[in-house]
Amino acid sequence: MTVDAVWLTPDDPRWPGVLARVDHDAYHLPGYVQAAAWQEEGCAAAFWSRGAGGELFVPLILRPVPQRGDWHDAVSPYGYPGPLWLGDPAADQRPHWQAFADSGRARRLVSVFFRLHPFLPSAADPQQMPGTQVVHGDIYVVDLRQPHEDYQRQVRKSHRRSVRRLQAEGFRVEHNTWEHFPGFTELYDRSMQRLGASRYYQLRPEYFAALRRELPQHLHLLSAFDPRGRLAAAGLLLSCGGAVHCHLGGVGEDFLLNNPTRLIDMQTVELFREQGYALLNLGGGLGGEDDSLAQYKRGFATTTFPYATCRLVLDEAAYTHLSGGQTDTPFFPAYRQRGAELAALTAD
Repeated sequence: MTVDAVWLTPDDPRWPGVLARVDHDAYHLPGYVQAAAWQEEGCAAAFWSRGAGGELFVPLILRPVPQRGDWHDAVSPYGYPGPLWLGDPAADQRPHWQAFADSGRARRLVSVFFRLHPFLPSAADPQQMPGTQVVHGDIYVVDLRQPHEDYQRQVRKSHRRSVRRLQAEGFRVEHNTWEHFPGFTELYDRSMQRLGASRYYQLRPEYFAALRRELPQHLHLLSAFDPRGRLAAAGLLLSCGGAVHCHLGGVGEDFLLNNPTRLIDMQTVELFREQGYALLNLGGGLGGEDDSLAQYKRGFATTTFPYATCRLVLDEAAYTHLSGGQTDTPFFPAYRQRGAELAALTAD
């Protein structure tokens, strides 16, 4: 079966043209992939194939391999930008993945790291994807189609008490007051430093600027203020279609004990329910672990979905060479592990 394949750049009108014909998320938009590419120091691109009963669409960031600038690898942008399938979900998608592999090798791609979408109906069939899939745990989701009263009964009692206390003390939440966006970025930076986050989560100013510039209709800022009008906490969200995703957040050090993030989360549920959205994705624990962050989110969620990634090696010989023969490592791609370890040490 013949499959035609092409790589698209973010300014190619065919990119939004494909998305206009399929259910997609904010993470698939060219503006988001471009913003993420700024942070990854790579180039935004999308693989698109047609024929053999359907179409495959895969947004990626292409990066030069540190040890060999003439070789590259690819990674999905941060979030849930998994491959999309346009066509019969039961169709044979393997010819498209063969075209992807052939095209990737022609571009000297050594490896590809996919972040899969946990609940989008148009996601490509993971069972037909090449490579090795890894399940990282659950993400926690609120079904916004539930009536308000039914949802309130499901929220953890301690969360409800905290929200009532914050409201009684005079905390309030504002939606899309963008003059506080610089304050949010400062809160986020300080939160990451306080948590000892790796350099990967220390986002550059260009990233935030690109989100504001490229995604004006999809980006939301929820800001919590104390009774004196000080910015206490804030969250950045992405919306597209029927889904809303909690993207980034931060809380001021003076407000850690009575964390107003709970008030933001409760207000977020009500705001986007009123706007007709179906699902609010709160995300998961750090690295997919069932940690205190996951337990916190579980108190607001009504359902869960498994989150998985996929690891694909396109050039086995090059991968082994770049990895110094040490290919059996949890980190992928293995040849980037040393750089990640140095970044983590620098962050500490």
